[in-house]
Order: sequence, then structure tokens, then C-alpha cells
Amino acid sequence: MEPLFENRYFLTMDDLREFTWRAGNHLTFSVIAIGALIIALYSAVMSRNKDMIPIAILAVLFSAYVIALFPLRVKRVWQRVCERSHGSPVETITTFTEENAVIVSNGDEQRTTVDYSSIKKTITTKNLIIIVTRARLGYMLRRDGFTVGTEEEFMSFIGGKIAANETK
Repeated sequence: MEPLFENRYFLTMDDLREFTWRAGNHLTFSVIAIGALIIALYSAVMSRNKDMIPIAILAVLFSAYVIALFPLRVKRVWQRVCERSHGSPVETITTFTEENAVIVSNGDEQRTTVDYSSIKKTITTKNLIIIVTRARLGYMLRRDGFTVGTEEEFMSFIGGKIAANETK
């Protein structure tokens, strides 16, 4: 069947970082960690109670851990990608037909089929479109990677598929 849309890209560390930041909810965790840190430090300073010092220290350590976790996670994922592809650039081709999306990556030579009924939402970032399924899996497309169709046409198409899912 002829694809309605096709998206091709070679995975880069920057794409992986952008995808992981948005799809992995690191922004949410970082905001929570910083909020906890501010509340703990404010409580320690305002109460002038020495019992609050350990809580403030724990908040600092927790915040540092959550913030440091992000680059470490991206680095580990990038190492796995490079290991699977034996250091070769990883190209991902995603084709969209009327029935489903098919994702093929030369990095792991795996073919994944995604039914539109499983798609919950899309997230648009500076360079990416992230398709999120009900199982909380994220699939990446480059906004400038459309070789068949355009980004605007695709967003209208996928928006219609998601809206159809919500009415079922």
C-alpha cells in the first residue's frame, strides 16, 4: 500500500536528548525536585530549627539526583543505540498508511507496527513530533524529515485519527 506520509531521519544525540526530556517527563521531575528544594530550604531557614537541617540536606541531594539523572540516562541510551548499530548512523523510516504506522530502524533491524487506535496524543518540540501511545510508548519523528507529505498535513491527519479514537 502506498504511504500517505513518510518520515526519515538519522538519529542524533541532540534528537535523543530532546525526545528523552519531553517523552520521559524529566521536565516534570525537575520542577518537582526544585520545588521540594525551595520548600525545604525555606522551611529550614524560617523555622530556625536544627531538626530541619537533615530534611534540607535530603532535599538538596534529591534535587541533585533528579537533575543529574537526565544526562546519565541519555548517555546510557545513546551507548545502547551505538552498540546495536555497531557505530553506524541509525536511520529510522516511519511510513503512515490509512490503516497504521510502520516504523523501521536500521539500528536494530526491527519493524514496529502502530495502530492508530493505540495513539493517545502527539507532543511537538522544537525539532520533533513525538507520538505517544496509550501504553505510554513514545515514537519520534523529525519535523523536517517528511519525504512524503508535509508536517502540516501530517498533523492534521494524525489529529483526525486521535479525535476518532476519543469518540470510540
